[in-house]
Amino acid sequence: MDEDPMEDSKDNDYEDSQEFMLDEEEMADTFLNLDTIQELELSTDFSKHRATTLFLLLLSLTTAGADSDVVLDVYGKPLEVGSEYYMRRAVGLFGGIGRSHRYGTNSPCPLYVKEYKSEYITGDPVKFVPANETQKEIHLSSDVQIDSGKSATCRSDGFWRVILDAFTLTRVVIATGTPSVPPSSFRMEKAEFPPNAYKITYSPPTSSSLQQQDQEYLTVFGDYLSGLKLVGLTNNSTQGLLFAFYKNATDVVASM
Repeated sequence: MDEDPMEDSKDNDYEDSQEFMLDEEEMADTFLNLDTIQELELSTDFSKHRATTLFLLLLSLTTAGADSDVVLDVYGKPLEVGSEYYMRRAVGLFGGIGRSHRYGTNSPCPLYVKEYKSEYITGDPVKFVPANETQKEIHLSSDVQIDSGKSATCRSDGFWRVILDAFTLTRVVIATGTPSVPPSSFRMEKAEFPPNAYKITYSPPTSSSLQQQDQEYLTVFGDYLSGLKLVGLTNNSTQGLLFAFYKNATDVVASM
């Protein structure tokens, strides 16, 4: 009996459709497997990322705890021993801290620490010298000396010294002297606000009777004799200035 060509064609079409359906099912399984693999990979990547983030967070907390007493410049970098910094008020538009002779005294020396009146003057750079010579960075509540650099005019070093001013009968800060007169020591005290701002306190010699007095802070007052804004001391903490420190890009102490 002859086979019907139409029947053969239907059978072939059915087999082809079945094969196509099987191929679709296999492809669906394959895509499902790929989705599962991708989900596993994403889950693994997320776990790794979370673990790394947690590790870095713990590391930063540990580091912050270890270095919480380090004094920072305005950009959050530690104050480095040997580097130069400009000192400015942390709040308000004021000039930087510098030094100059005092008009009206008829003498070019000593050089007085002052605040420039113009906000566009950055002042004169200084170095911070810790009493602890092993320190590479400046720390809170540690004695430091402040060095404005040698003065060619006065032929002396530029370390800051607290003296009793004969004209005003108040204590002011000069940035000149000789090695026979020990420089004054100061300490940094972190302010609550703004960030990276500090008050600077005077740390008198242990043998001085001033050790028994109230803590004194660096401040600025108008000098009637010269018209300068001189840096001096106050025992009123609210009048103590908040300072911010800016690293000197050129790192060269100006010589006067």
